[in-house]
Amino acid sequence: MFFLFLEEQRNITQVSNSTIRDRYADIEVLITDVGNIPPHFSQDIKALGNITYKKINGLLAAYNLPSNGNLNTQKMRLARYIEIKMITF
Repeated sequence: MFFLFLEEQRNITQVSNSTIRDRYADIEVLITDVGNIPPHFSQDIKALGNITYKKINGLLAAYNLPSNGNLNTQKMRLARYIEIKMITF
């Protein structure tokens, strides 16, 4: 039952994030597979663009995503995962 709730919540969040068209619009937090909100989640596209290497690695680890590549590659990987279509940092 809990897993179904998580999956539904994640789907709603990803749909919401896919409609972002403004750098300052709030990013909906995508909960992890265990239902947690990862630390250092960026508030908006601009904040995601300014995120540090250490923080992006923590977010990628929280979502069980690979952390290889340079900082920009990692930002793009996270943005795609949380379904952000507007990827202009």
